[in-house]
Amino acid sequence: SLAGDTFCWGYDVEGALGNGPTITDNQLSPGGVSGLSQVRSVSAGGDHTCAIRANGQLMCWGSDGAGQLGNGPDLTSAQSEPGEWLTP
Repeated sequence: SLAGDTFCWGYDVEGALGNGPTITDNQLSPGGVSGLSQVRSVSAGGDHTCAIRANGQLMCWGSDGAGQLGNGPDLTSAQSEPGEWLTP
């Protein structure tokens, strides 16, 4: 079943597709986002994406040069796999 799975494709700049560090080429067809399941909502930015899982957990991946992944000031490099968003 694909219900709750997340797929990305296109320009894979700075990990924007969430398919891990070993796949860096642009993807012409949908590929699964690494380690992400039970997703109920997805929002994509220019070079990053965030998803809300069924349990309410917010996960983001891609470019983080301006803090758009919300993972704190100590981690500002691109993330090629989903990471948990910090909660206030």
